[in-house]
Amino acid sequence: MRTRPPDRPARIAATVYRLAGRFDLAAAAAQQWRQRSAENPKPADFALAEIELARLHLEYTTVRAPCDGIVINLKNSEGQYAAAGHPVFTLANTSRWYVVANFRETELEHVKSGQSAQVYILSQPDRRFAGVVDSVGYGVFPDDGGLDAGGLPKVPRSINWVRVAQRFPVRILVETPDPSLFRIGASAVAIMTPGASSH
Repeated sequence: MRTRPPDRPARIAATVYRLAGRFDLAAAAAQQWRQRSAENPKPADFALAEIELARLHLEYTTVRAPCDGIVINLKNSEGQYAAAGHPVFTLANTSRWYVVANFRETELEHVKSGQSAQVYILSQPDRRFAGVVDSVGYGVFPDDGGLDAGGLPKVPRSINWVRVAQRFPVRILVETPDPSLFRIGASAVAIMTPGASSH
């Protein structure tokens, strides 16, 4: 007759769950360990597995931001459940700010990565910010709809009955931004001098 193993590993697994505030999982983990240990000659293996699983669930209870930023679009309240695949808020990175300027395709010949730029924001146009071209766009969504190009940025043309030059997004990294002035979606003006480099 097999004797019942001690309950110490079950208590360890249950304790980890209780630290996470999941008392329902703590009770379930202890009960599962007791059932499996009664049927398996190596109950310690199941106990260790349950402990590791409890530690993993404990890590899931803490969400760490990858950068400093500002929380926006927060529409949740205490006690609300967060479902996988559904965003609960947006974190705006305030350590790096970019300005996206749409330049005509006839002007892209003079725009290169690493080129210096000057940025003005409409909320305070008397202040000038230095920037550097981070990247130049190589594709936009066509206005005529003749090509299915999902995933490309859409830059609409201002006049649709005249064939005008297409505009492509140029991403400019602001070197010393003022977090109190820069906002996502705000209007800005970018000026670049051909041949000028930040290096």
